[in-house]
Amino acid sequence: MLIVLTGFYKLPLIHGTYMQGIKNPNLQNYQPGRQPFFWWAFTSTTDIVAATQEFLRTGPRMLFIIDGVGVDISPFSAFPGEQEILFLPGTFLTLKCSMTDAGGLTIVQLVQQPAPPMVDFSHPQLATALAQAQQQRSSFWRIIRVRTLCSS
Repeated sequence: MLIVLTGFYKLPLIHGTYMQGIKNPNLQNYQPGRQPFFWWAFTSTTDIVAATQEFLRTGPRMLFIIDGVGVDISPFSAFPGEQEILFLPGTFLTLKCSMTDAGGLTIVQLVQQPAPPMVDFSHPQLATALAQAQQQRSSFWRIIRVRTLCSS
């Protein structure tokens, strides 16, 4: 794992609002009031809404909208047209809000935070990138305008 992460750490971090669609989500994990949490897996996201459509057609499904910092792996991806952004293991997130519509689509807004010191092998520019991201958070909904979702 150290070799894989070392390779990813050679790539620049980019801040933005990214999406991930999943089918058959565990809704109990993303309820309001949840404490900040880690995503320990590599997490593939995109900033192209159409790329999430395969996961969002019917049945129980979830759209994560994540304001965070990831690594652009589009040049190396099997799907280069999807603008694939990879969140690295140990991504520390705060649940800002969530809502479910009558059709079974749950939208969850997450914001990446600096990780506590227990994550000892992080991207060398992560702290700087997250500090810059904090300053840009006012444009969080530039892709999907649902301001009423998290108005509090």
